[in-house]
Amino acid sequence: RADPTEIGQILRAWGIDGALDAQTVVAQIEAFRVWRESKWPGCRVRVEVPIEADGPQGTRIRGNIDLLIDAPDGWGLIDHKASSGDGEAERSLHSSLVGTYGPQLALYGYGLQSATGRQTAERWLYLPVRGEALRGG
Repeated sequence: RADPTEIGQILRAWGIDGALDAQTVVAQIEAFRVWRESKWPGCRVRVEVPIEADGPQGTRIRGNIDLLIDAPDGWGLIDHKASSGDGEAERSLHSSLVGTYGPQLALYGYGLQSATGRQTAERWLYLPVRGEALRGG
């Protein structure tokens, strides 16, 4: 579980404690944990996983997967994105985020399958500020 004191220290160290409240960050972490555990109970989770693999048509895939879930039906990929708006502008932003980052997640899935022989079962964009998850294609 997230420790508000430790989070407060991290926020102060980054000089952003005036912009973010430690309790709000704790709530965001907890919302994500509950969502992840409800979707993939008991599955192994890997954080900031570097990937480098052959891509389609002779390309090379290089990057870091924010969160990789080792699920029985295949990999779960999660990419965190900051987004804090609401209403109609936010819905438009959601479509834009999926359109922009969905292909990146698809390439990571391609690279994982190429490297491990296992398919990617799900790809998600997670918006921690809003506590929302968007299917990433």
